[in-house]
Amino acid sequence: MPPHFHMGVSTCLKRVVITSVLLLMLVPEVIADHSPTHSRWDILIVEGDIPIEELEVTEEGEVAILVMVDNSNTISITIRLDYIVPHNADFTGPAEVTVQGTSIDYFEVILSGIDVDNSTGEMDGIFEVEGTVTSRQGLPISVPGDSDADDVLVTIPVVELNETEPGIAGSDSTPGPGFMISVVSLFAAARLTSGRGLQSRERGLGDCQ
Repeated sequence: MPPHFHMGVSTCLKRVVITSVLLLMLVPEVIADHSPTHSRWDILIVEGDIPIEELEVTEEGEVAILVMVDNSNTISITIRLDYIVPHNADFTGPAEVTVQGTSIDYFEVILSGIDVDNSTGEMDGIFEVEGTVTSRQGLPISVPGDSDADDVLVTIPVVELNETEPGIAGSDSTPGPGFMISVVSLFAAARLTSGRGLQSRERGLGDCQ
């Protein structure tokens, strides 16, 4: 086999290898990123930037829940949101969010219409938000199950009623109706007794004359 033929084959192989490497380097990351990205994004219920475990319902029967999505991928992701809502509450919140690559986004869920006066009901309930990735960089994903969730305990405060006991009520400085009647009765009796004594003295003086 002529030497120039071996050189031609070697040159062709080198070109094929170089071309393959260049193609792999030029393939968009979005194609390679169709594997689950669960470890590279998080959904958290927070206050500020700090994860929390409990929230308290206001006297108006409302509570605001701040949710943070931290996307560590270099591409954008669109997340479908599902909720578990406690206390038979009404709620408002987004159905999905899109978070750009290497960024953090926030959204708020409002629970309302909670019956805070229902002391016989459950005082604690779990609110949960679950996010499922539906697309990356605008392209629908082919691998399901890329999801994350977080929850928080939503508590209804106990309303303590300050009931006045009968013994305490009797210590009021204002005299009651029964006390006033007793005083009037004593005063009338004293006048009656005094009047009878005066009449007896007058009769005694008349007899002496």
